[in-house]
Amino acid sequence: MTFDQLSKYGWGYYAEPEKIDTLKDFESQLIQLLSSGAYYIDNKIIEVREQVDRINGIKIEIYSNEHPPPHFHITSNGLKASLRIDNAEILENSGFSKKQIRTVQTWFLKSKDKLIEVWNKTRPDDCQVGYYRENTK
Repeated sequence: MTFDQLSKYGWGYYAEPEKIDTLKDFESQLIQLLSSGAYYIDNKIIEVREQVDRINGIKIEIYSNEHPPPHFHITSNGLKASLRIDNAEILENSGFSKKQIRTVQTWFLKSKDKLIEVWNKTRPDDCQVGYYRENTK
């Protein structure tokens, strides 16, 4: 995705370290960085994150530059996990309880189409995974 395409969605943080002269400048750029879903450094998009939903304090996100298989991330209070987009199988889990994972998997049953839509919308040209398409066998 180009900067213009990302700006259309209201995403984006463009790093300008040369413009940080005061603590107030630093604070302003830090707030922009933390609230954005895309990071640009030296005119290159580093990563785009889009929040898909939030359930029971668990943030569900799609990241742009990803590795196979297509998956989504969940985070909450320092806990992290990733689950496959095709079946919500756990790929990685750093601390979520079985109950929390089941909550996300139940959410997934109603939200898979939205996950696929966001996944496909956030694929950069150089993403090694590419677009997600359902098997239609």
